[in-house]
Amino acid sequence: MLLGLSALSWAVLGTLQASADERWTAVRLSVVALHLAVSVLFMVRRPEVTGGGVRAAMLALPSLVASGIALKLAPPPSEWSGLLTALLVAATVWTVTAMATLGRSFAVLPSRRLLVTKGLFRMVRHPIYLGELALLQVVGAASDSRAVMAVCLLAIPLVGLRILAEERVLSLDPAWGAFSRRTRWRLLPGLW
Repeated sequence: MLLGLSALSWAVLGTLQASADERWTAVRLSVVALHLAVSVLFMVRRPEVTGGGVRAAMLALPSLVASGIALKLAPPPSEWSGLLTALLVAATVWTVTAMATLGRSFAVLPSRRLLVTKGLFRMVRHPIYLGELALLQVVGAASDSRAVMAVCLLAIPLVGLRILAEERVLSLDPAWGAFSRRTRWRLLPGLW
C-alpha cells in the first residue's frame, strides 16, 4: 500500500511542480499515466506465491535505477518534437495497457503471482518491459545529453537481465512451460 501511495505522490507532485505551460502537455500526462497505473496496481496486487529472492532482486534493480535516472533527466516537454511526443504517447498507451492486463499480478521485482497469458502477453512474454524500453529510447532520442542517451541504451541489456531473473521465478509456475512455448518471444518477435 505504501508503494502505491508513493507512486501516487510522484504523479501528483510531478504535475504540481511542472510549470503551468508544461503541466498539461502530452509528455507530462504520459508520465502521470504511468505513475497512476503503477500506484493503482501496487494497491490492488495479490500476494506473491513465490518471491524471487535477493539474487533476482539484485539483477532487477539496475534496470529500475537506469529507468528512473533516464526519466528524471528527460528534457522538458517544450523541447520534444511532435514525432517524439507521439512515440512517447504510443509507448505509454502500450505500457499502461500491458500493466492493466497484468492487473493484480503486477510486481516490480521478480516474483510469482497469477500467470497472465492474455492480451499483449499473447504477442510477447514481457510487453511491459518492451514498453519501458520503447519509452526510454524515445527519452534518449529527445535528449541532447550523451549521458541520458547512454543510460537509455544501457537499460537494454539491464532489462534483459531482469527478464531472465523474472523468468527463473516464473518457471516455477506449472503453466509457464506451455505459455513460453505458445508465446515464444520475450520482447521482439523474431529477435528475442
